Amino acid sequence: MVTLYHWDLPQDLDDIGGWLNVTISDIFSDYARVCFKNFGDRVKFWATLNEPWVSAIIGYGTGKHAPGIKRIKAGPYLAAHTLLLAHGKAWHVYDKEFRETQKGNVSIVLNADWHFPENNEDLYLKAAKRGMEFFLGWFANPIYVNGDYPEVMKTLIAKHSKLEGIPNRLPEFTEEEKKMLKGTADFFGLNHYTSTVCGNLTYYKNISAVDWDYWNDREIYTRRNESWLRGAPIWLNKVPQGLRNLLSYIKENYGNPEIYITENGWSEKGEDERVGEAALNDTERVGYYTEYINEALKASVLDGVDLKGYFAWSLLDNFEWHTGYHERFGIHRVNFSDPERKRTPKQSAEVYANIVADNGFPPDKSTAGKTGRAALAAVLMAMLFHLTNFAHI
Repeated sequence: MVTLYHWDLPQDLDDIGGWLNVTISDIFSDYARVCFKNFGDRVKFWATLNEPWVSAIIGYGTGKHAPGIKRIKAGPYLAAHTLLLAHGKAWHVYDKEFRETQKGNVSIVLNADWHFPENNEDLYLKAAKRGMEFFLGWFANPIYVNGDYPEVMKTLIAKHSKLEGIPNRLPEFTEEEKKMLKGTADFFGLNHYTSTVCGNLTYYKNISAVDWDYWNDREIYTRRNESWLRGAPIWLNKVPQGLRNLLSYIKENYGNPEIYITENGWSEKGEDERVGEAALNDTERVGYYTEYINEALKASVLDGVDLKGYFAWSLLDNFEWHTGYHERFGIHRVNFSDPERKRTPKQSAEVYANIVADNGFPPDKSTAGKTGRAALAAVLMAMLFHLTNFAHI
């Protein structure tokens, strides 16, 4: 699977406004055409954009990622609008000009945290649903449902904009754009790492004093459950059940699409400071992968989710966008102080390799990894396996 855009916008395009400039959607479709033309004979799975939520929120809202713009009131909505149009136009380029001969698949990769309601009261169930709409639905609804943003987003952002006496901060799609966007996905690419607890946020008499932005527009609060194991990043918690819930949610709300989990992984606290054998003993990551993969299996076998594959994040310790090399997600450790950048398998590499080689969890642990070993190297490079004929739930 090849991704066309993973947050590295050329400087010349940033100089004209980046994703805040809607004309970039046309430039992106031209770029996609070049890639399809030159590499499409070898690429059968394309992702137009990786995690547009992050591009919009962290790039044009909080400013923690490039281009560092802090416009949380409207920046994310404007950037997301252009990102969606860019995706749709690129998909149509492939569909009209290349699909017949190349016979590939084009989609988008969306990230999402599962939102657990604080309790089972109707108010909190609605808040959790609202959280999902503002997170996943923001991008999934235009593509997989009706070509437009979720109704709750349109209603709340319009209401809050009116309270401040300003034009609606959420851009509108034309009818032609809605028609263009709907159905522009050949599969559902999902990045998932963690979950959150969600509740209703009521402003009461102070509603006129609220500084409305993306976070407040949702009218919810989110928090972590203190019992959850926390990873190295402040946002990362181990909540395997959340993946199963999320997969079922996608099935029920977006037309039961074919799903590929395109990223899922773990970074342990203090891992960067470890030396020797301790640096390779990543028991937390082993537990994370086995439990999350098992929840994915349950979603497939028990819940009827059309789950086609899974990618681990990541094969190697790599550069994380605003933490550099200090957060390690790899199943192979990279020695960044060594000019040769020596790679050494961690414990999780062996465990994951066995799961891939056996296409699941073998009932007899003594046979783990002994089937399919000949094809393992190629499979590991793809970091993909198909969730069929598993022997453990």
